[in-house]
Amino acid sequence: MVVVRHAPASFLCDQYLMVEVLLIFRFGAEFNEARIRQLAEAAPGECKGTPGLRSRSLLIDAENQGAVQIHLWDSEELARSFFTPDRIELITALYGVVSQTSGSTK
Repeated sequence: MVVVRHAPASFLCDQYLMVEVLLIFRFGAEFNEARIRQLAEAAPGECKGTPGLRSRSLLIDAENQGAVQIHLWDSEELARSFFTPDRIELITALYGVVSQTSGSTK
């Protein structure tokens, strides 16, 4: 199951409206930091040149056996067109857990 939440707050950052999408992974006993880093390092090639994607980062929380991918987009439309149900399915298959998706306008 993928949960999509939108925060109503918005502000201008460097004169641009930004959209933030978080992919939240809770691995539990399946947590493997080396594998998560390997997957994240392989992904930039797939994301390179993606229209509207300004930044992509990964935070790993080893203590809580989780990770968060942070994507910053130029628009909600571009973010939604990238995170299709098929792409979410692919991400789930790669990481081995269902990601919780959170989006907000920044």
